[in-house]
Amino acid sequence: PITSTEITFTVLQPGEPEEPVIEIQITISANTIQLGETIIISGTMEPPKLITDISLIYIDPEGTTLVRSVSSLADGRFEDIFVPDDAGSWKVYAQILENNEPITSTEITFTVLQPGEPEEPVIEIQITISANTIQLGETIIISGTMEPPKLITDISLIYIDPEGTTLVRSV
Repeated sequence: PITSTEITFTVLQPGEPEEPVIEIQITISANTIQLGETIIISGTMEPPKLITDISLIYIDPEGTTLVRSVSSLADGRFEDIFVPDDAGSWKVYAQILENNEPITSTEITFTVLQPGEPEEPVIEIQITISANTIQLGETIIISGTMEPPKLITDISLIYIDPEGTTLVRSV
């Protein structure tokens, strides 16, 4: 199956105050690169914090973790230029510590090909939500896009509640 990145949202009880939420998002410059090429990991932190140390955690095809640190700019943006040293499927996510609690972005996967290895077509699904926090009983709108567009008969949205119960809804 083809999956999007996971998005988290919070449902509050009526009258429960909303706490400011720090959110980290990352994007990659390419889904597939050749061995020896660079990939750029760009990100934002909301609300922005000046010169926050952000860890970018890379997981290579063998499962080995590599941590690289970058600093955010005043507007919350950050970037890392990385040259993977092995072909295969890599993963990356960003993480900061806020009050000794880890806050992480979604994990993004990219592929590093051997020189001359043909690139397979990539289908990418992205979703967005209308709000990060809602009151119990309110509606949240989940929208999505797929590139390249193609006719699909079944798209499933998978919801996981705080207790870990899964709800699958086909749209």
